[in-house]
Amino acid sequence: MFTDGSSCVDGSGVGLILTNPEGAEFTYALRFRFDATNNEAEYEAFIAGLRIAEQMGVKNLKTNMDSSLVANQVNGSYIAKEPRMIQYLEKVKTLASSFKKFSIKQVPLSENKKAHVLANSVPLALFTLTIGTLPAERKKARAVWLKSRRYPVIDGVLYKKSYLGPWLQCVGPLQASYVTREIHEGSCSMHAGPRSVVAKIIIIGYYWPTMHKDARKVIRECQDCQLHCPMPRNPQQKLTPITSPWPFYKWRIDIAGPFPEGPDRRFASVKHLQANGLVERANKSLGEGVKARLDKGSRYWIEEFPHVLWAHRTKIKSSNGDTPFSLTYRIEVVIPAEIGMPTLWTAKTNVVQNDKALKLNLDLLEEKREQAAIHEARSKAKMEKYYNSKVCSTSFKPGDLVYWNKDASHTKDGGKLGPKWEGPYQVMEALGRGAYKLRDRNVKLLPRTWNARNLKKCYVHEM
Repeated sequence: MFTDGSSCVDGSGVGLILTNPEGAEFTYALRFRFDATNNEAEYEAFIAGLRIAEQMGVKNLKTNMDSSLVANQVNGSYIAKEPRMIQYLEKVKTLASSFKKFSIKQVPLSENKKAHVLANSVPLALFTLTIGTLPAERKKARAVWLKSRRYPVIDGVLYKKSYLGPWLQCVGPLQASYVTREIHEGSCSMHAGPRSVVAKIIIIGYYWPTMHKDARKVIRECQDCQLHCPMPRNPQQKLTPITSPWPFYKWRIDIAGPFPEGPDRRFASVKHLQANGLVERANKSLGEGVKARLDKGSRYWIEEFPHVLWAHRTKIKSSNGDTPFSLTYRIEVVIPAEIGMPTLWTAKTNVVQNDKALKLNLDLLEEKREQAAIHEARSKAKMEKYYNSKVCSTSFKPGDLVYWNKDASHTKDGGKLGPKWEGPYQVMEALGRGAYKLRDRNVKLLPRTWNARNLKKCYVHEM
């Protein structure tokens, strides 16, 4: 049990939190009409907690409070000298004797924050409505009076006037938790979002001040919602552009699946969802070109591939404003159309002078590549700025529990009604740039690394 008492000019407040061995919490916020010092308020909170615990049938009670004086007087370390303190101490000892085991401990305020908040946040409006008095301060009294006009009390039950229709019954934390979970994951539920859950709570006639916050917390910790939630659309990590100093300096590979058999050849590969995005885009363009050149009954795609690849290498790229061919030879290629219908440039060419010009172009090629690299760096900086503006940064630290995306793990497809996420797994090491090492429930380290784009935080499970 955690207790705390607070004294103020118009009475005193008490905060109590009782927790059973299973972890269930019972929270109480009380307000007394009489004046009391801080030490007297601490004793009143302690006595109220003992009485509640006794009525609940508690046999073994461990009490924590931040008042050093009260804790040490009950333990016998301090001697009570004032008449009021002596009376309080005798009352506490009488109530404590009804338990089989009883102990009290003084803890820092940082460990007793929840009870401290309850003691200092007893609803003044409810106190005013039930007792019929207002605070002495004029501005505070007016604020309470204006607020109380929307909160009628009928037969000791507090209601809130609603714009939608009937009055809403104000409920406490335990009732609020039951109503929220029943509507979200009960027998007649569909795991709706927080706004839909809150709207339904109000329609059926309940209210408490933190409805949206509590609904978001319940939905975030719901295991079914975590396993079936969609993949995030926004990128999880910032873009890391790669600039090539000259053509063919880097090699990339994207493996997209088995191709049809060609004449005397067979090409096969496997799928990799985390391949470089630029290569994915280039391969898509090549694949579309190959498909467009194939006849209806033709399967010999390999015969068409060189033609499509040639067209790809002679196409101007938006990233640097040049074609890959011109960055290799510093001259544009002569395409078949210029052979079938000669232009002035191809018809009047001097072969000897053309060979010398080609060699000269090779000597000037480095400058052209540097200009293309500057153009490419400027283009990628613009792309990076736009991409990073949409990033929802996600990071994990060792010990965090996460789910992984089933599409990325290549596990058995559960169909349309199957879960989209699998887990939980525990983060063992953060490798940087969104890469992590994980382990499973059997403390077995998984052989591969995982990117943050395929992970999401788990809020419920324990390994």
